[in-house]
Amino acid sequence: MSLPWTSLTSNGDVDEFFAITPRTTQSPSRSSVVASEEPAIPDPLPEELLSDAPITSQPFSRPSAVAPKVSATIDSLPAELLLDIFHHLATHHYSDWSLQHHAEPTYSRAALTPVYSWVRVTAVCKRWRAIALQCSALWSHIIPIATPSTLRLLSLSKEAPLSVAYFDPRAHPSQGGSRHAVTAASSALGHTLQHIARIQRLELHFRRFEVRDLSLLFSTATAAPMLSSLFLTTPHISNITLLCKDWVMPHLERLEIRGELTASVQPLLRPSLKHLVLCSAHTASGGASGNLNALQENLQFLQDLSHLSRLHKLHIDLSDYTGTVPSGITFPPSLRDLDVIGHTVHCADILSAFVLSDRCRISLDGTKNFRRREFSYRSLGSTDIALVLANIAAQPVDAWPLSHQTLLAVCLCIGNGGNAFELHGWTSEQSLFIFESSSTKPDVSIKLLCRESEQHLAKLLSPFPLKEAQLLKLGPLDLLGGLGHPTSIAHWFDIFNVLQHVHTLCVFDIDIWLLLAILLPQHQEPSNTAYVRFPRLTTLILVDIKFRLGNSSPRDRQSAYDYQEGGLDGSLVFTEIEGVPQEFRRCLMARASAGARVNHLLIQRASNLCGMDVASFYDGVNHIGWDRSEQVYVPRERISIYCLTLPQNSTLSIHSVDSRGHRIKPLPYLRRINT
Repeated sequence: MSLPWTSLTSNGDVDEFFAITPRTTQSPSRSSVVASEEPAIPDPLPEELLSDAPITSQPFSRPSAVAPKVSATIDSLPAELLLDIFHHLATHHYSDWSLQHHAEPTYSRAALTPVYSWVRVTAVCKRWRAIALQCSALWSHIIPIATPSTLRLLSLSKEAPLSVAYFDPRAHPSQGGSRHAVTAASSALGHTLQHIARIQRLELHFRRFEVRDLSLLFSTATAAPMLSSLFLTTPHISNITLLCKDWVMPHLERLEIRGELTASVQPLLRPSLKHLVLCSAHTASGGASGNLNALQENLQFLQDLSHLSRLHKLHIDLSDYTGTVPSGITFPPSLRDLDVIGHTVHCADILSAFVLSDRCRISLDGTKNFRRREFSYRSLGSTDIALVLANIAAQPVDAWPLSHQTLLAVCLCIGNGGNAFELHGWTSEQSLFIFESSSTKPDVSIKLLCRESEQHLAKLLSPFPLKEAQLLKLGPLDLLGGLGHPTSIAHWFDIFNVLQHVHTLCVFDIDIWLLLAILLPQHQEPSNTAYVRFPRLTTLILVDIKFRLGNSSPRDRQSAYDYQEGGLDGSLVFTEIEGVPQEFRRCLMARASAGARVNHLLIQRASNLCGMDVASFYDGVNHIGWDRSEQVYVPRERISIYCLTLPQNSTLSIHSVDSRGHRIKPLPYLRRINT
């Protein structure tokens, strides 16, 4: 919305427009108007608002050409609209200043001036100022910097709930820890804390904390009946705990503590808490403050959170912690979100240590060098349960303390409503995979990113009901390295064995021999469905399947089943593809004889199979899809999959289907052929 006073100045002289008093040729500089007792920091509140004297002069110089029109516009604005404008400006300036200085406090005069710059708008005219002064809630956002402005705001706010944000002046190097700046801010904070009974939101961010300097301030603040949000940043949490433990905060709903949690925060916990945050602060050098050095002892309080019956969200920073995570940590049933930042080595321990309710969402971020880098993921349908475990680390893999770099990153999501289970991967150089699963059941949706899973993969996935997944997307996987060492492949097969309800399998960019090993777990033909993976599989979609055609060190083709048993060293090279249709047909027939018949087979972008006898795949399959785009010169972007349907009258029809197997409108140049 365009504010009416934006057209007052035709020459763009904003400073002249917002000036409280008419500008003269010899106006005093802004820096000269400084309280004598606080020479380091000027009072940021306009001088006219520090007193109750009415404005007697025109607050700004109006251009004569537009003055009548502007005056009429200003006078016609209703009081309710003006109050909305004032509230928006006050809240916006307070929030921006608070967030900016929370990340990097700046106490230069240029940064302090905008703190209460919105106040100048209320002094545009007598009517505007009268309306603003009558609204106590408008002056309830206080940043204690200088005593005069703080006292004036406390007076104007009357009995309105307060939002207070205090930032230690020593946080900015340019101030050099000025004694005057610290004294002025501490004095202003002391006056503010005398009104603790009506403070609703309190932020205290200390650069250094000395009990002897601030204990007197906190001694008067013992009852905070309206306090609902408390934010504490300090390098020594024990001092804050000592001073705040006796505060009466019956309605405290949010508590955030940033610093070295070398002492328990149990004294600050209240039964009314809904949101608890424990994370690290930063020292003057910019590095991590080494918080949570005694986390093992401090985390013991997590084992007894039963009294926090209203706790909904918990955030814990474990990024600088090198100890072990206590086991058996049980959270109250009310917990809905658990957000943990920790080192990779603790991911599995964290999962096993936390005992959660069925409706809790977990976010475990193992990122150490990037503060909040997670995979964005939404499960299909509404999310009642979600587990996100993300870890993207910048260190070389050799720096990880895990055997074979077993867990580079893990991202698990449990959600509600979907029916997909996906496994993606990259090249053998990265050896990374994403596991993504969801189910029609309300408690299954899993996404996993890991490296060379080994036993950690099974440990992480064991608590979750993967067997309910109905759609499995697999690939790209490489038999010669994509799955890592053969010992780790066995763990993937163990996971596949759990998926008993999969009816659709989509594989892309996968070695055909590995696919055969997945479809038929043993070399001999099984006699019952107990030996067949995915016993309910009816639809098989193959995309970009690949074959080994040999290299500089060829070896005779060996069965993929031998590779599954760990008999190969990962350097296997296949030198022939003539036996692929027969092997694949034998696999499908074996599944059909065991009662696990594949009724639909769709093949896309498999140009190296186009010269083979497609009839070899017919046995055991009712419907076959075939992408021969390279031979019939169909533009790749215009086609997804060709589906060849074999009806009972032996007529072969060609039509297109999308990646989900749904039929789409046939292309005009595809013709019907008879067989």
